[in-house]
Amino acid sequence: MFEYLILYCLFLFAVISQIYQKQQIAWLLALYGLIISTFISAFRDMIGGYDIYIYAQYYENIKYKILPYEYGYYLYNVFLHYIDSNRQFLFIITALIFALGLNKLSKIKNINLSCNVYSIVCFIIFCKLYFYTFVYLRQILAVLIIWWGLYQLINNKKYLFVLAVIFAANFHISALIAMPLFFMKTKMKFNKFIIVYIIGLVFGVIFNMQTLFSFLGGVVENERIQAGQNNAIQGNYFYVGEATLLFLWMMINYKNYIKYDRDKIIIFNISLYYVFLVLITVKDATAVRMTWYFLIGPAWLIAYNIGTKFKGYRVFCLIIICYFSIVFFRTMFLWDGGDFLPYKSIYSDISRHSRWEYLEYR
Repeated sequence: MFEYLILYCLFLFAVISQIYQKQQIAWLLALYGLIISTFISAFRDMIGGYDIYIYAQYYENIKYKILPYEYGYYLYNVFLHYIDSNRQFLFIITALIFALGLNKLSKIKNINLSCNVYSIVCFIIFCKLYFYTFVYLRQILAVLIIWWGLYQLINNKKYLFVLAVIFAANFHISALIAMPLFFMKTKMKFNKFIIVYIIGLVFGVIFNMQTLFSFLGGVVENERIQAGQNNAIQGNYFYVGEATLLFLWMMINYKNYIKYDRDKIIIFNISLYYVFLVLITVKDATAVRMTWYFLIGPAWLIAYNIGTKFKGYRVFCLIIICYFSIVFFRTMFLWDGGDFLPYKSIYSDISRHSRWEYLEYR
């Protein structure tokens, strides 16, 4: 737990430094946080839950487990296995790829956004996704590819976005859910924003989307579907609050939205799509992972708005810090009954008494 708290403090102080115009300090703290978090993720032992055991076993027996689809992930495993067949090598390379990708995509000043908001984007992604990078290796790689595709879409390279979605779907078929954004590049009327929110909330509350997302989720083995269905119909109402607050904030900023340049309009629309998916997956603890593909949108949008120094932006920053801090600690303590605690590296000789230790195959 101590390791996680150090990381949290680094990213937290990076954001605070950013708020108080200490750009260089903010950048260094966020960079150090990213480096250390990568090291912790890369050299962890079997931490994170059910999926990590399945992915590790799949990697070390890759010659006998060809996927019926998602050939990209299969070839990724084959290539790494050719270099080193130890599962730890898979963890290290995947952690490095995610860190390098996040480092690049957090620097949104390169897409006509005037302020350096690197630390804010890193803080949001860290709090929301860091622990899951331990577990969902295949989907995290697909998420990173989609983020790169969204970056290209914002830069009006729409066909690179399409290629990114297709490539990402070869790692995790759920990435196809990003394709509708190809058609969401123009301004939307205010009433359409409201309709999107209402449809998402109504469908999310009334229907269970497990059937659809069990297909889009893509699986290594049928056993994973069963594990996912055990979590179905669980109300992720905590995230409904997140989606609603984000939506209300977007509505307040609608007047600015209609004046935005094309790149910021796309970021705004990505954020709206994120809100919609959070709402529509509210009753499915597994399907809510589909929202990760679009988390970068709200992160970019929040960071940009903070960078404009609008009236009351420090209060807004405090709300953002408090909310995502709650998300971070909630995940750390509650995920799979606290399976991230205590932290164990490959160099540690401790017994974690994990609920999934019975899956250990060595």
